[in-house]
Formats: sequence, structure tokens, C-alpha cells
Amino acid sequence: MIIFDLVCEYDHSFEGWFKNGDEFNSQQSSGLLTCPVCDSENVVKVPSATNINFGKQRDSNRTDSDKHIVNQHQQMAMAQQVSNFIEKNFDNVGEQFSETARKIHYGEEAERNIRGTASQEQTQELMEEGIDVLPINLKKDFKPN
Repeated sequence: MIIFDLVCEYDHSFEGWFKNGDEFNSQQSSGLLTCPVCDSENVVKVPSATNINFGKQRDSNRTDSDKHIVNQHQQMAMAQQVSNFIEKNFDNVGEQFSETARKIHYGEEAERNIRGTASQEQTQELMEEGIDVLPINLKKDFKPN
């Protein structure tokens, strides 16, 4: 039996008990592994260390390496949340991003949140016209290193 520390895309932490590492991978890839709090299927392993409980420990007992790992994981979880929010709440206009952004800005189309692709040159031109854009790379799944 192996125990993994797990976290979902919404930063809910929990443990998973598996027969072996292959069993974890199998459950994760087949969608059987879900967060017990929110039912998200986007669950990843997080680094864990053997812990001996000496009573109440303070955050100052964490090494810089431990703090870096936790911070990195929190950043990945936040990036995943932003990515999921954009994917669910913004219309994907694909390659027509620049054209659509201009039409919305100049009142030719109804105002709405859009996402899509634009070159650096197109993005710069939009900004110079006073059109608010935020270049961001979206990844489907963020995995810890």
C-alpha cells in the first residue's frame, strides 16, 4: 500500500491510498480519481516527505526547499484555475481574435469576453489602439515537475 498526497485544481489537499504507483496512474488516466471536496477529476500528486510528529511545528521549521515546492505547487494550482476560468467563460474566436477584439472595441459587435490567438505584432497593434488585451498562454493541464 502506498499513500500519496494529492491536490485538485482548486487546491483541495487530500490523501490517496493505492496498491502501487501504477494503480494511481491507472485511476488518474481513467477519470476514476476525483477530489472528495469538489469532484474535480484534475488531481495531481504533490511532493511529500516522511514526517515525524514532534508536536506542534511552526512554519519556520520548513526548509527553503520545502517552501519553494509548496509555493510552486500553489502557483501551478492558481494557473490551472485561471486557465479553467478563461476556457469556461470566454468565447474562443481562434485566429479571428484581433479582428473580433477591434469590432467589440469599436461597437460593431456586442461586448463580451473573448479568447483566441494573435501574433506579438497583432497584440502590440491592439494595445497601441487602446484595446485591452492580456497575452497569456493557456495549458490544459499543469503538472508538477
